[in-house]
Amino acid sequence: MLYYGKNAYANRVYCALSKNGSVLRFINRCKDSGLDASDVITHTILGGLILELLARLDKTGRIYYSYYVWITGIFAKKVARNAIKENARLVIMYDYTAKKCFEYLKKRQPSIVKVLDMSSLPSITIDQIISKEEKAGYGALFTLKRRRYSKRRCAYYSNEIELADYFLTPSRSVTDALLLLGVDKERIIQVPFGVDFQSFTNKDKVYCHNGKVHFLFVGRMEAAKGICYLIDAFDRLAKKRTDFILDLVGAACGNEEYIKKEYVNYHGVVAKQEMIKIYKNADVFVFPSLWEGCSLSLMEAMASGLPVIATGRSGVKEFLHDNDGGFCIEESNSEQIYYYANWYLDHAEQIPMMGKNAADSIQKYSWENYFKTVSLSVKEILNEKGEIRK
Repeated sequence: MLYYGKNAYANRVYCALSKNGSVLRFINRCKDSGLDASDVITHTILGGLILELLARLDKTGRIYYSYYVWITGIFAKKVARNAIKENARLVIMYDYTAKKCFEYLKKRQPSIVKVLDMSSLPSITIDQIISKEEKAGYGALFTLKRRRYSKRRCAYYSNEIELADYFLTPSRSVTDALLLLGVDKERIIQVPFGVDFQSFTNKDKVYCHNGKVHFLFVGRMEAAKGICYLIDAFDRLAKKRTDFILDLVGAACGNEEYIKKEYVNYHGVVAKQEMIKIYKNADVFVFPSLWEGCSLSLMEAMASGLPVIATGRSGVKEFLHDNDGGFCIEESNSEQIYYYANWYLDHAEQIPMMGKNAADSIQKYSWENYFKTVSLSVKEILNEKGEIRK
């Protein structure tokens, strides 16, 4: 992880970078986990800082993605060496960072169990999604993502799956993708992410406070998040009625002009405390992402009392029951976004009850329960001798 310990210079640079939304979210997740500084081992400090800088400077992604593969490979080998040194029985690595670690362990210490934590869909599945969008005529919108998920890089990342002993997945959509790739069900541990319920709650929630329904999207304004389908649907809706507002939160990704609409209220990247207020003022969460692992913003929105319109790949299938807290839609489908947005406008009186149902359905998914379940799963994988349980 990007932690710089007592390195004062690195910490100053990191503090400057932490003003960025993605870095802030990473820091908050570490805090939510209760991770203590003394528990962190520092690896690739300078390399990590360069990676963060490239993420902001290299807008084309040409250098960034090549460097990402290189630096994460160095990091992964250091993790593997440290695991062997500490006599570890099991190593958990995030997807897209694990290949070199798992290769090293397989060669030098094959008895160490290798668990791949799948934060998103397998790269080969994402490649198929992008290819489908390209065939539909949206290829230009995926130029940057295609650089990350090129055929060559997808083949490289796919080796992680071949090398892993077990998989930790956050949603049914990720589990199903692995099953389609031939992974045995017994090797998959499905545990949805958690929510900070002290911050995100539906207590004292007020709906339609200014006579309009506030729809909310939180995420990068990019094609992979389904932003083009979102805007297409609401453009159509705006031709019929004016009793709604679409709040957008997240990095514009160069699409400032595209999202500049009369019905749009663009907030940009905001801090956690401001995000809590935005959830409080919103009525319905809309998330048409083409691929996710399990969207944290979706979970936070539901915990805040917002019914949803979300794609199956967002992770929403884990939480919706009989559409009592919202609607699960197909990916790449502006027609369904339009239909259900219009439905909410026609049935605004049902939004409070559906919001309560959404909040109730998410209550058991705390970060405490997440870490407890993962810990129990690890213990089940290992027997007393440190071998893989049959």
